[in-house]
Amino acid sequence: MAANSASPFGQFYALFKIHKGMKDGAWPTRPVCSDVTSLAHGLGKWVNEQLVPIARAQKSYFKDSFELKKRLDTLVLQPNELLMTCDADSMYTNLQTEPNLREVTEYIRSNEHRFKHCNIDALIEALPLVFRSNYFKFGDLYCHQ
Repeated sequence: MAANSASPFGQFYALFKIHKGMKDGAWPTRPVCSDVTSLAHGLGKWVNEQLVPIARAQKSYFKDSFELKKRLDTLVLQPNELLMTCDADSMYTNLQTEPNLREVTEYIRSNEHRFKHCNIDALIEALPLVFRSNYFKFGDLYCHQ
């Protein structure tokens, strides 16, 4: 928290996508809103720690690309089956906060018997605080995302 004394807000910056190559004489960038210096960071970190076991309990969860590769190596497709991939474009900027909060809350409530590792009421109360409190600084501009 001592590092937050100068600015209790997250920071906005851009990373160059050097793996994409230059386009029209410029490097494409990926915007980043880091909340590491924000006041809400501690609560967000706790929420993440509570959600990780819930995410890992999903049938569709896999830890990383190595685990995915291992699963795909053993996958047997029937002649009439296809394996397809896709890539999300601007996924996080297109997520709608309110419907997602409702869905996550409903899922956790209806499955709370499976998730004894945390205080469900505290988690559900913390979720909107974290998702609605993303304030960040870009130069001398302060924004709410």
